[in-house]
Amino acid sequence: MSTRAYDFTLTLTGGNLDNYFKDNVVVGSSTATEGRIISVDKANSQIKVKVANSLHSFSSGESVSIQSVVTTGGNTKLTFGDLNFSTPQYSSTTSSSSRNISSIDLGGFSTFKNAVEQSPIVRLLSIYYPGEFYPPNKNDNPSNAGEGLAWPVGFPYYFASVQGDVLSDLEYRAYHDGEEYLVYPINFGGTDISTDGRVNQTTVEISNFDNLIASIVEDPYISGNNTSNSVYATVGGQIVANIDPRTVPGTTSNPDGLNYDQTVVDGVYAGVSNSAFTYAQTQVVNGTWKQSKQDSRDLLGGVVKVKTTFSSCLDYWPEYSTVRDSRANVVEVYSSLPYRVGDNVIVSGSSTKHSIVKEVRGNFLQLENSISTVIGDKLFIVNPSRDPHAYVEDVFRIESLAGLNSLSATFSLTNWLEYFKFVLPKRKFYKNTCQWIYKGEECQYPEDGTGTIPGYPTGKTKTANGFFTINNATTLDQSEDVCAKNYEACSLRNNQVHFGGFIATGRTIPK
Repeated sequence: MSTRAYDFTLTLTGGNLDNYFKDNVVVGSSTATEGRIISVDKANSQIKVKVANSLHSFSSGESVSIQSVVTTGGNTKLTFGDLNFSTPQYSSTTSSSSRNISSIDLGGFSTFKNAVEQSPIVRLLSIYYPGEFYPPNKNDNPSNAGEGLAWPVGFPYYFASVQGDVLSDLEYRAYHDGEEYLVYPINFGGTDISTDGRVNQTTVEISNFDNLIASIVEDPYISGNNTSNSVYATVGGQIVANIDPRTVPGTTSNPDGLNYDQTVVDGVYAGVSNSAFTYAQTQVVNGTWKQSKQDSRDLLGGVVKVKTTFSSCLDYWPEYSTVRDSRANVVEVYSSLPYRVGDNVIVSGSSTKHSIVKEVRGNFLQLENSISTVIGDKLFIVNPSRDPHAYVEDVFRIESLAGLNSLSATFSLTNWLEYFKFVLPKRKFYKNTCQWIYKGEECQYPEDGTGTIPGYPTGKTKTANGFFTINNATTLDQSEDVCAKNYEACSLRNNQVHFGGFIATGRTIPK
């Protein structure tokens, strides 16, 4: 179901907003309207609030206060049949930190939607996986079953689709609430809407021109952790596990960061500090990989969050060009089409390198002051009307990978609530991937790699053939015995009868 981020911006007087926090509820003194705080802007004495429905509204001039419930020390006894329950007594509600409303502004999304001149529509996709890790906690780390672990490397993935004029000589980027979204060709299919207005099912097609999507959905080792070489690190203010120590900045307070050569931090492995171990890097450091899900391919059960907003709400205007040369306060760009006199331009990756465009001549921009740039820098245009909370949001789970080829990947999405009604097959039909746990109940390969393999018909028995590495190479060391999960691995061990894939299926994988 589509839901807006907030409805009103309230400008308050009568004191500071130190006691106003996100997710608190404020109540109007005369209208009795309740609104949940979405964000607090202490500098401008403003709060953004979301009300229950469009029939509720605050009144300019009334006071609002934070509401809380007070309980007494006594208990109330409740009887249900032969059962007795004891519950706390709720005596009253109290209001604190009263402030007066000086002005009320309509929520940003509604303002832009009803404007005479509308900027291009932007759809922002966030793909979370595994689904059990969603939603993130207040520190933007995995929650629920993923509590205490880092996100699988690369997740969440952020994609954006800009529905507007596309010029061949301009590039696009979408930054929203400080997060960068890769602008990809994305198509949304038709929607199945229930009688109560919920979007039950839809499809989304994402371009696979650079094989990024294919590499994600075909990776069986997305979700897991290194149980032998990983360390703890602070991520978003929370201590999380499964961190590659080579990506932890080494300090005296965090000596685990000094376990490895610090020269490889930020650029070789995951590319950022405090990154989770990947399966490949676990093998490099001879670690022990523990799979969180038996098979994580196709992103089945993953969460897709879709935010619909307008380009004028983004942190920067989506169109930009790159620096070709710069001298003092004059910058040469490959295309000056996105820029206009008066634009506040900023160098990518810097919060300080920005200036006002004073004049545009051909591909040359004269700026109000000199900014330090190098060839190849992106020159973004700061949106004066940016609003990170001006959007409507839909949340889906991935029901299936409906199609995959060299051009695109198509996912079938279902509403968050509808997802739990589906009766899905417990196995997925992979052509050359075994889904059984190696030497487990279904695999039945002998622990010591010797003896008769059960399951073969009488007269056609086969014996175990020893140990093999992840690369299907013979080894005498049982600690190196790792199944490659393909038909070749089963054949080498004489265990084809227990192969957990479906060789006869016709699924092909783009290269």
